[in-house]
Amino acid sequence: MKTTRKCRALLSVALNLAALFFSTTAFVTTYWCEGTQRVPKPNCSKQRRHNCIDYGVNETDQNKVHYSWETGDDRFLFRRFHTGIWYSCEENIHGAGEKCRSFIDLAPASERGE
Repeated sequence: MKTTRKCRALLSVALNLAALFFSTTAFVTTYWCEGTQRVPKPNCSKQRRHNCIDYGVNETDQNKVHYSWETGDDRFLFRRFHTGIWYSCEENIHGAGEKCRSFIDLAPASERGE
């Protein structure tokens, strides 16, 4: 099958535009990497009564985790995250939604350039 020069040029332009579209999408999105991160559960308080660690006396509340030094795994949550070049977003364990931050905010204030 013989293709004409015009057909090959149009195919080349179409493939280059598709590659440009996909690379732009990948560059802008925050879903390059998705996963779960193991983080310690927060301490229980009056506002937070679920998925927390209670180091106090034994209570009958089943939602509180009573830390066991033998197993150690019951004191961690698995928080979902997704990240890209510019932003990193992670599930907010203290409330609903997610918390996103720029890659510039990840560095300590003393290490940031002006």
